Amino acid sequence: MSVNQLDTMIKHSITSPSQLLANNLAKVVQGVGDFLLLLDIDGTLSEFHPDPQQSFISNDNLAILAQLQNHIPIWLVTGRSVADARRLTAPLKLPVIGSHGLQCDNLIDSYSLVDIDLAQLQQINQSVINATGDHPHWRIEQKPFGVALHFREHPELAASALTIMQAIGHDFKDWQLKAGKCVYELLPQGVDKGSAINHVLNHYHPHCRPIFIGDDVTDEAGFIAVQSYGDTSNKKGSDIKGIGVKVGCEPTHAHYYVSDVSAVTALLQGLLTLCQS
Repeated sequence: MSVNQLDTMIKHSITSPSQLLANNLAKVVQGVGDFLLLLDIDGTLSEFHPDPQQSFISNDNLAILAQLQNHIPIWLVTGRSVADARRLTAPLKLPVIGSHGLQCDNLIDSYSLVDIDLAQLQQINQSVINATGDHPHWRIEQKPFGVALHFREHPELAASALTIMQAIGHDFKDWQLKAGKCVYELLPQGVDKGSAINHVLNHYHPHCRPIFIGDDVTDEAGFIAVQSYGDTSNKKGSDIKGIGVKVGCEPTHAHYYVSDVSAVTALLQGLLTLCQS
């Protein structure tokens, strides 16, 4: 979701989603046998850390996911690269949608969902380096499909970061600016988490009911995708509707929310208990 779409998203968002807890999960998913679990990482499976490289997923969450994957398919849907997602979830082996929907790794094959101009990517990366200089408060992350400017440790730099990335993006018309928690990223146009989730549903799990849990602005497209899945009359299994779960209390398209990462852990444990019953 681009920065220009952010105000529109907030104006048309659902501001009072229902709280989803382990003890009312059974009622929400009643009568559905086949699930697909889609999970963001930062702020969802792992606590939000000022330094992205210091983030980690708790052993509790890894243990629950290890058991859950014996019952239902699980995909990671993250702004991180596939390699970074693999590092954080080791020793688990889970399919990954990485780089906000630009990479797909189904454990057999890894491919891009859009074409990328590698020369322009290098130019953008250099432009961000030049614009930020050697200022120690910036964290620049070059991903396989984009460039991110982090300011987690200095949120007061948000306006400066936006100005820098908007100015650079103005010179690269085939790239889009995405806003996240204390980060702005320049990525190729054409794909977001919602379109990537639809790709997974259509190509790998067409008859599953998707549950997507995420915390950030970039996850809003994913909530819309899963909650509208099956809306079109010409799609087989059109009565299927997915479940979007927002982590946190910000305005959201998700129909449900949980309070924090520990509540996600409880929800995953509740889902495991349902699967085992």
